[in-house]
Amino acid sequence: MKNSATQYSDGNKESVTGNLDFWQRYTVRAAQDDMEFMRFRRADAMLKVVEGSPRTSGIWNLRRLMRSEKFRNCLPLLQATESIGLPLNLIDFTVNNNVYSLNPTTLRYANNILNYLELFGEEILDGTPIYEIGGGYGGECKVFNDFASTIYSRNLSECYHIFDLQSSYALTSKYLSYFKYSTAFLELDRMPPIDSARKGLVISNGAISEMRGGLLNDYIDKVIQPCTHGYFMTNFESHSLPFGGMSTHQFLSRLREIGKVDAVELNATKYLSFFDWQAGTKLIVFGAKQLADFSPSAIDALFIRLLHKLIRLNEWSTKKFIDRS
Repeated sequence: MKNSATQYSDGNKESVTGNLDFWQRYTVRAAQDDMEFMRFRRADAMLKVVEGSPRTSGIWNLRRLMRSEKFRNCLPLLQATESIGLPLNLIDFTVNNNVYSLNPTTLRYANNILNYLELFGEEILDGTPIYEIGGGYGGECKVFNDFASTIYSRNLSECYHIFDLQSSYALTSKYLSYFKYSTAFLELDRMPPIDSARKGLVISNGAISEMRGGLLNDYIDKVIQPCTHGYFMTNFESHSLPFGGMSTHQFLSRLREIGKVDAVELNATKYLSFFDWQAGTKLIVFGAKQLADFSPSAIDALFIRLLHKLIRLNEWSTKKFIDRS
């Protein structure tokens, strides 16, 4: 029986973004206003909720991604990602004499996809149902499709599903349509049961850890439990527990209670950017086949801290110079 406090779909008050009126208003506006849509990725609302990764976060991920032939082969499609929304903080780099410019958020999504492939195997791109909890504007769905198209010549439109506020549907659909991609939107209180007899991958870039109460429990029981693979970037201690929700330990315990006995918190420094780890982001997975052998060194961490300070200094000095009367 649904918790009486739970309000599903648009405006859910048991999630962080469900309480962010500015976010819901802006996603609606960006979908309806074509001029706003062409710059939406640099809007304040986007920078606060989705597009806030610093340049150095992208540089950290890019260093790892450049080792991957899959990523390098995918670059032409990934570059097209930046043609919509005027994203900030583009990072220029060269591969085989071709110059690319990618945003830290795009690189974060690409890093996640590479993690999925390494942890769960390339077969997750063979038509396996994918369930994303919290889709933002469709950015990860777009990048996931790019990898599927490059590796399998496959469009994921028939197997990709997003759970999100209804206010985000139009923006996500509009964004994906520019790349000839699409997704199915699901709602907890109206969807058919997920078939637990099939393989399934459930992913979340923070949204699952921004919930509490009946909403969080229903996502665990109705979406996570039937899936064979799971990947969650979480911030339970800052976005759920203080509001009566769960801690990371409690979430892991719940996963094991529903049969995900191999659920584990991975070393974030091996899989995520240094700044994700520094911000306290945890990485929890289940159904993994193998774990990564890449591990950054202490020198890497020191270098990226210095680079971050140099970039901030450059931004500050540039602004000062421009503002001089």
